[in-house]
Amino acid sequence: TNLDFVTIGDNFLTGTLPSQLGQMTLLEYFYVEGNSLTGTLPKELGQLTSLKYVDFSNNGFIGTVPKELFESNGLIYVNISMNALTGTMPPEVSELDDMSIFDFSQNNFTGSVNDLLCSDNNSSSGREWESLVGDCLDDGSGQVKIECECCTACCNSNGTLCV
Repeated sequence: TNLDFVTIGDNFLTGTLPSQLGQMTLLEYFYVEGNSLTGTLPKELGQLTSLKYVDFSNNGFIGTVPKELFESNGLIYVNISMNALTGTMPPEVSELDDMSIFDFSQNNFTGSVNDLLCSDNNSSSGREWESLVGDCLDDGSGQVKIECECCTACCNSNGTLCV
């Protein structure tokens, strides 16, 4: 298909993203934010080699983030915030030299992203974030979900505070 721009955010959509999404290989912009989509993010996202901007925020996605999402080397903007995603960030995220905006806050990620996202050693050109947002604020219990020394904004785990 020749489709390169899809924006269907805030349309009260339900259901899951189909694996056939991977057939839209010319897709550069994919916005589905603010719906009621559920299920996992399909690994077929890795077939979208032209993808530059993607927004899955404010839905009900679960499971881990597929490493395949970060195999599109041209990604600039990724927003996966306000879902129920779990686990740790895939190492492939560190290979995206052009990505300058990444919001992974208000999920259930754990661990540290310092080696993946904060180290200039992972990028041939050095990494400067326009916006990097994660759950790296104390949630009130003395615990933080994510260690992120280079985040431009940190949220608490329930999203009531981001600074």
